[in-house]
Amino acid sequence: MLQDFQVAHQHQGYHCNSIWKYKFEHKNILQDCENNFDKFLNMNKSSGNLKNYISDDRYYYPNGNSVKPIDNFLSAFEDSVREWITNTVHDKKVFDPFIQPSWPFAPHEWLDYMNITSHIMVDNNGYNMGVHEDSNKVVCNFIANISENSCGTKFYHPVFENEDNWKSHFNGCKNKVVYEAPGEAGTGICWFNSRGSLHSINVDCDKRFTAMASIRLNFIKY
Repeated sequence: MLQDFQVAHQHQGYHCNSIWKYKFEHKNILQDCENNFDKFLNMNKSSGNLKNYISDDRYYYPNGNSVKPIDNFLSAFEDSVREWITNTVHDKKVFDPFIQPSWPFAPHEWLDYMNITSHIMVDNNGYNMGVHEDSNKVVCNFIANISENSCGTKFYHPVFENEDNWKSHFNGCKNKVVYEAPGEAGTGICWFNSRGSLHSINVDCDKRFTAMASIRLNFIKY
């Protein structure tokens, strides 16, 4: 499903980060989502403690919410993510500098420690999340455009090149955009979560439809 992976941006320093871009088959999925929007949930009302940080402008469809074409799409998305992750963690040139420092699991058992979940996200005009890192439970993220989205996720240079000045520089990096994700339908990005993966989203365009998959730590394993 996901194909033509290419490195879109890399930073090597005290904190390393790599962002990949890719293409995928998205035929009919946007129409399926628009026709079944009643199955989407308001994230502000469904996310526990996260509701304090998420506006009413974001909706999501979780895999398994009873619309077969969407569920099939998301299951294929997860399978493709799993395949790419498996191949990537066995690539020593990628694993050693960009993955292992933050996620030091042995490649042959890497996914044994992870869960993969997926959703369709709908962000209305006005939705935004400022410059942030993801939770330290999040290992890797995939964002795929299923509509034409003129407002993509922005990534920032990790100006904090040592731990001493990390907090004082966190709010000072907004003008140091190093990469903005493409918005073309059928394209997407992924990255491994680390101190070098600061990003933000500001939806100042039409309603934004994306498929998202997250690889998260599976604490049951421990």
